[in-house]
Amino acid sequence: MPNYAVYIVGKQSKKNLDVTGASKSNETQVIIWPNNGGANQKWNFIATGDGYFNIQNVNSGKYLEIDGSSQDSGASAIQYTPNDNGGANQEFSIEGVAGYYIIKAAHSGQVLDVCGGVPTNGTKVIQYPYHGGDNQLWR
Repeated sequence: MPNYAVYIVGKQSKKNLDVTGASKSNETQVIIWPNNGGANQKWNFIATGDGYFNIQNVNSGKYLEIDGSSQDSGASAIQYTPNDNGGANQEFSIEGVAGYYIIKAAHSGQVLDVCGGVPTNGTKVIQYPYHGGDNQLWR
């Protein structure tokens, strides 16, 4: 993975993974939004040493997380203070699929998904079982 901040762009939507309103607060929803050059749309990948990554928002310094360590399909992707105990709900694997990537949560095995496959501005990002849809592919 690169050692510099990147945009994470959805294949279907062509929109960036974005922290709502450039918030620096815990539990802020992660959505898709057109590229605006904001630091809330830039992410650092930090290797955990076990094949997974923490994905850190440049604006807030917080990590991408699946809310409450939920195993449920449809659980929200949010940002949260990094866990000192290495919470698996803040760890993700990055797997190549036909020139794109799926971002899979370590704790649940589900992938980041644009909710309902709706590519409109502000659609929330959730975890969902992998089904190969373009709303689950990122670059």
